Amino acid sequence: MPKGALWRHPDFLRLWTGQTISNFGDKISLVALPTVAVVVLHGGAFEAGVLGALRFLPYLVFGPFAGMLADKLSKRRTMIWADAGRLAALASIPAAWGMGALTMAHLYVVAALVGVLTVFFEVSYQSYVPALVGRAGLYEANSKLQMSRSSSQVFGSALGGLLMQLLGSALAVLADALSFLLSAISLVLMKHREEAAPAPAGDRPSPGAQLREGLSALFGVRLLRDLMCSSTLGNTGASMGAALVLVFAYHEGGLTPGEVGLAFAVGGAGFIVGAAVATRVAAAVRLGPAITACPVLAGIGYLVVPGLGPSTALVGLAVTQFLVGVAQSMYNIHVMSLVQSVTPQHLLGRVSGGAMTLVMGSMALGSMIGGLLGGVIGVPAALVVSGALLVASSVFLLAGPVVRMAKQPSADDAGQDAREERTDEPEPSVAAAASETP
Repeated sequence: MPKGALWRHPDFLRLWTGQTISNFGDKISLVALPTVAVVVLHGGAFEAGVLGALRFLPYLVFGPFAGMLADKLSKRRTMIWADAGRLAALASIPAAWGMGALTMAHLYVVAALVGVLTVFFEVSYQSYVPALVGRAGLYEANSKLQMSRSSSQVFGSALGGLLMQLLGSALAVLADALSFLLSAISLVLMKHREEAAPAPAGDRPSPGAQLREGLSALFGVRLLRDLMCSSTLGNTGASMGAALVLVFAYHEGGLTPGEVGLAFAVGGAGFIVGAAVATRVAAAVRLGPAITACPVLAGIGYLVVPGLGPSTALVGLAVTQFLVGVAQSMYNIHVMSLVQSVTPQHLLGRVSGGAMTLVMGSMALGSMIGGLLGGVIGVPAALVVSGALLVASSVFLLAGPVVRMAKQPSADDAGQDAREERTDEPEPSVAAAASETP
């Protein structure tokens, strides 16, 4: 696909526009929902913590099942229904507030429902993009989509704060609800229609067998297994660092809230830069080395932080968070594109669901470990551990086929790699290669 071809792809532009709006809406709710709990309903740290946990838990419980459903049903329709459900759930908050009937239990139910629907949306969405743009367009598509996510990270929370200041936190949630409406409209307007999923030969596999097939595809091929192991360990370290660096900035760095906000804004800009340069870096140094370098660079960013003092904390944190942002953004684009490239379309939902469960689970685990470890050995030492985990996660990439990759492979390439490592018997694809772990 020629560079920039997706600018002339009307359906991708509709998807991209809808997701950009929805990403900003998500960041508004990320600020507004806890604010409703604390300010409107007079909750505390526990209530805010429960709302935060409800963002992660649905991925752990429903990720594999969402993947199984995505491989069976129309992904576009699943996304539309998920958007409609999230619209209704979030719109109920300002409605209940206006009637004086809003309770903490209501807020918990909405957060849980939105979390579950988000899992089904995200898994279907990641499985739908390859069918929409073709495997040749994945890097350009994921770069553009990551650019939107990164921009929302930088500006979305500020927009949420502004809306809360103007409208109040309960009404600010309505902005996120409307973003899901616009996302659903963009999906309805798309003309692309998916091919029907192939009917299984013989008896339909049981749900358990379908789940096992997806997990086998994820862990049975060396390339995917190495990427998942690296991502799981790296995300654990990155989440530890993200939980700790804010505490370090205030306690050891002596920064003011305004200075911390500035440093993290620079870090957010790193995510945008990473999305903009990901494909160019991969072309310049080859894909494998570009992927392998990302967790090392992010790890160095966290390893440097404990050496900062009050006189260097502001500039040092800005630089290190920028480095972490660039590295994480590039890594996300490359890994997502690789998983989508080498996985057969009929397995992509289950593979995406399994991968998402691992990623979100490791992020939740990292946040908890970071807080506990910081209290036991101190925040600077815990930051060293987080950086070391990120650097160590690159070992999975160095020891296998990832670092040797020059370009984006296909499903047949991954299947061939698995065959060469495991057996002399011919196997036609990732699906077949995934039946046994080498």
